[in-house]
Amino acid sequence: ALETQQLQRHPYWGMEFVRRMTQWQEAALIISQHHERVDGKGYPAMIGGDDIHNGARIIAILDAFYAIINARADRALRRSILRAVSEINACSGTQFCAKWVSIFNLMVREESREGLLGH
Repeated sequence: ALETQQLQRHPYWGMEFVRRMTQWQEAALIISQHHERVDGKGYPAMIGGDDIHNGARIIAILDAFYAIINARADRALRRSILRAVSEINACSGTQFCAKWVSIFNLMVREESREGLLGH
């Protein structure tokens, strides 16, 4: 569908925006890869595993986390942090890098313990 094609082009648009700025080439690469998946089924280039920049792997997890816990146009109700963490962990090793999911889990536990996460 046209809407899906447009959505899948946003990493390219973000990359094109920043790659022209001096010393932002690595940031452009990270932006362009943040919807790639470790199993190679992502977009736009369908790369996987170690071919994905670590920064892109981290942003992929955080992007999904914030998309889940916040209301969006296609989903009026936001979901809980527990639900978001559960969904991310269910995709560890396929959509998301297992190493960074483990680190994400540690961060969420720490932030929760300190009362910095609400919902």
